[in-house]
Amino acid sequence: MTTVTTRGIHLSCERLNRVLEAFGHPEQRLKVVRVGGTNGKGSVCACLAAILHEAHYKVGTFNSPHLLEPRDSIAINGVPVDSASWAQLHKDIDTAESLHITPLTNFERLTLCALVWFDRQQVDLAILEVGVGGRRDATSVCQRSALVSVLTSIGLDHVGLIGDTLTEIAEEKSGIINPGGVTIVAEQPYPEIVAVLKNAVDAMQPQEALLVAPARRLTMLTDATTKDAIEDSPEILVSGNQYELDWSQRTDLRQPLSPRQQSPPSPTTEARTPTRPPLVFRSPLLGSFQLANFAAALHAVDALRRVY
Repeated sequence: MTTVTTRGIHLSCERLNRVLEAFGHPEQRLKVVRVGGTNGKGSVCACLAAILHEAHYKVGTFNSPHLLEPRDSIAINGVPVDSASWAQLHKDIDTAESLHITPLTNFERLTLCALVWFDRQQVDLAILEVGVGGRRDATSVCQRSALVSVLTSIGLDHVGLIGDTLTEIAEEKSGIINPGGVTIVAEQPYPEIVAVLKNAVDAMQPQEALLVAPARRLTMLTDATTKDAIEDSPEILVSGNQYELDWSQRTDLRQPLSPRQQSPPSPTTEARTPTRPPLVFRSPLLGSFQLANFAAALHAVDALRRVY
């Protein structure tokens, strides 16, 4: 990968689609979960992968940027693609590029490596982290294969490249919504973002679209020093603490929303007639911002139970 010339960022799927044809369109054979947004994508991907692996699924994960070297961004059940397979993937891609006279950007090439590798290894599910934006990101070649699309907290990122305002950026990121799948939206920092996502849901008409409230931390502390530290700094969460997810705290984005419903989510009818107990769980992830990520990941897994 280090021998590939950097070709900049070109938001389009045209080049990648042409080269995918040479591989028999592996993206069409994959069952995909796409995770987009600004903050929390990596955490949601990690939570999803851990839960599905524990349930004995063969799970491919594609994250960016890489940690130590490019190939560690592509893994199956936590194990990165091996060096020999990595070299063969790039050899095959070089051949396909030359045949189609279609030079790929580095991220497009990395995305292609992930899709081809996951297909060859016959993963049960592929979890793909969106790189830039959503609508024109390289992972959009898998939009129709996405059983579940997750949108984490959206803020100002890649300003000028995918938009100049929050609403423009949210519109670009909403492009990961698949009409044939389920969309899970984490708690958003601004009501105008929810309004944009609601409009996108109305246009795309996914099977389900849920705006989900964060999980909450259960007070289980016994160490006085740690408890004092948390009281002084509420943002601190202790590794391994207990959390609770109320499944009813969600809003159906396919229905009209009142201003009160836009942020945070309000209970649905399920809350008035509870049929499902809250889920109590533990996690080592730190930071109060993870509460929204936990909820998004768990609701995504729940959606997979219905559509996989």
